[in-house]
Amino acid sequence: MYLKGLFFVKVLLLILFVSCGGMSADDYLHEGQRSMRKQRTDEAFKYFEKAIEKDPSFSQAYVERARIFFVRGNIDEALEDFTKAIELDPENSDAYYGRGRLFQFRNNMPAACEDWVKARDLNHHNIEEALHMCRAYL
Repeated sequence: MYLKGLFFVKVLLLILFVSCGGMSADDYLHEGQRSMRKQRTDEAFKYFEKAIEKDPSFSQAYVERARIFFVRGNIDEALEDFTKAIELDPENSDAYYGRGRLFQFRNNMPAACEDWVKARDLNHHNIEEALHMCRAYL
């Protein structure tokens, strides 16, 4: 009898979860990041797409999707997403750092350094190596 009651509660919770819209944009982001840690980029990409669909103003979801675009070699799409993330949240240091890496890849060191300095000003972690490249470039 206890198992039937437990099953009934689980079914009710599932129905409630689905009827309330399911996962939030933040939930999708976290699932995508979890998939990235497992190196499941296709799966992660779908989660980031869902996060953006759920909340088109979610800056960090654009950053995460841009990283996948970048790794896949879709540089123009990555640039669009990093830039969109910055437009949505000018305080997103991850977006400046990622866009700086993209500019570095395109051999546009002045633009890369500008973004990395902004990332540093926003207290981005692990920025010193990038800034060292800027000092060497200048």
